[in-house]
Amino acid sequence: MAELSSYQDLVHAAFIKPLRSVMIIDDDYPTWEEIFDRGNWTEAEDGTLGVPKTPKSWVKTPDLPKNLISRFRKHDKGLLIDIDDGKPPAPSTTEIANHLYQSDILGLDYQIEGEGIGGDRAIGIAASLLTQGHFNLIVVHTNKEDLDDPFSQILMRLLTPCEEDDRAKTKIERAKNALEELEDEGEAEGAEALTETLKGLFRSKHYLLMRHPSGDATKKLMRGEAPFTEIKNAMEMAGLEARYRDSVLAWLCFDFQKRYAHFSDVAHSLQWSLNDNCLWIRSERGFITFANKKNTTDLIEALQTALEDWQPTPSRLLSSVYRHALSDYGVSVEDSTLANKHIFARFYDDILNAENEPQQQTLLRQHIRQQTEQIGAAVEDDVAKFGLDIVRLDSPEAPFSAHYNVDLSNADQAKKATFEFNNYVSSIDVHGHHLTSGHIFELDGKKWVVVSPACDLVPGQKRMGFHNPNSKHRPFIAVELHP
Repeated sequence: MAELSSYQDLVHAAFIKPLRSVMIIDDDYPTWEEIFDRGNWTEAEDGTLGVPKTPKSWVKTPDLPKNLISRFRKHDKGLLIDIDDGKPPAPSTTEIANHLYQSDILGLDYQIEGEGIGGDRAIGIAASLLTQGHFNLIVVHTNKEDLDDPFSQILMRLLTPCEEDDRAKTKIERAKNALEELEDEGEAEGAEALTETLKGLFRSKHYLLMRHPSGDATKKLMRGEAPFTEIKNAMEMAGLEARYRDSVLAWLCFDFQKRYAHFSDVAHSLQWSLNDNCLWIRSERGFITFANKKNTTDLIEALQTALEDWQPTPSRLLSSVYRHALSDYGVSVEDSTLANKHIFARFYDDILNAENEPQQQTLLRQHIRQQTEQIGAAVEDDVAKFGLDIVRLDSPEAPFSAHYNVDLSNADQAKKATFEFNNYVSSIDVHGHHLTSGHIFELDGKKWVVVSPACDLVPGQKRMGFHNPNSKHRPFIAVELHP
């Protein structure tokens, strides 16, 4: 691995360098089928092929797809490239999502259905990809000058609607009462005019800022900061008292939500940018950024910039490097760990001759766990070296610890961090199919931890019962846990 000298290098090493393949979905790009189909070309009398017979813009302006593809070719590993134009018989959204399981990055044309048509199909593809097990990197490439439109449309399709709980209902009722008071007093043009004005001013960017985890939309409204400047001005001109403004803002949020019908049925863990100059969406299954076709031909550079703006934590950088190291070296490491045939012949013989299926399950899980540990240990040195690079490049001026968004100087935050850390390093997720030492279980509202030796609890390991040595039941020792 080359010497790393900046946070940008760390992001590149963790997310960009491992890329191997790209799929481009764009209705203006040539596909292999189109190029090699003789019927798609003009033909002279002597059989010589002339120019492509296609309305696609690449024929007149081939530089855009050519430059885009050449950028992918210049990547560290020279990406494998596939192109689909979304034309009939185009694969369905689900088929595309399944196909992309084998691709590392997707260049997605937002207007795949044609210029002047909404991006419903592109939105569907992006949303479908974020339900796949494979972590997808997506660059939405569009002719739209305003990237906020595809960004907002895709993000809202991924969000589930806000729940109108008791607190929200109280705010909505308070807002309606305040607007009715304005109407009764006859101030300005009354509540009806203010209501319509506010509805017209409140758009997706306001809604998404209110949904953002930062939660500072109300503060921006009170200060009159963008994008709430016009909304605050309208409230002031109508004479709406400051104490009612946050309630009216909540009412606007739920009113907008009712008028916007396209939300997700599945809740995603989402993060998204507040930087208008670098738009991105991140879920547990993928990362999406946005680029203008006229201004951006290097989609990998656009992706790198967006990933930097997301500010992945040192832990995420390490995890990404570890995952890709397993992918790169997995086969050779696997072969070296299985080289000793005698070890694994004995493993399989024990499994084959176990007395029953529960005992076979136990032995199989032990076998898998040991293999996993050996393979992980084989790539550990490279990943640890990368971790040392992270520490070396950290600086007091821009500490990477800030990316966690946890203030350890705050007593409550520090206490929570210590509690969660101790829980993390002292326990593992429940695994296996039978009770074993360390398992915590609940019985009659009380929590207990198993302290019997693990070897005494393995199925078939030891025959003993409460009163009958041949009983299928087995006593064990547990200690009650107290808060």
